[in-house]
Amino acid sequence: MKKVKGSKGITLIALVITVIVILILAGITISAISGENGIIQKAEQAKKTYTESSEKEIINLAISTIKINLEDIEQNNLKEEIENINGADTVEVNEVGTNLLKVKFNQIENTYTVSKDGKLMDIQAWMI
Repeated sequence: MKKVKGSKGITLIALVITVIVILILAGITISAISGENGIIQKAEQAKKTYTESSEKEIINLAISTIKINLEDIEQNNLKEEIENINGADTVEVNEVGTNLLKVKFNQIENTYTVSKDGKLMDIQAWMI
């Protein structure tokens, strides 16, 4: 019988080391995707920021249009202008006190406070 010198193939130790390295890389990848500052969390935050900015822009554009037409900012005309910009039945506008309006977007349920002199005051965001 001949002795086989320099047999080709992988050893059990090399296989175990390879599996351990792959498991470490998989753990790092899962952490990067779903961790506290992971890609998914950042994407959700970006979506929320984009939605709020878009809604604020719609409200400010509606206010500007009302002011250009030299009208007072009232519940009905603010709702009408926002719906002209954003589409019908997407917003609720309610009076709060004598000088404030609450604007609520139905899809995301963010609520904004607008003064009747045209200032966007604050937001109450719906928690996702």
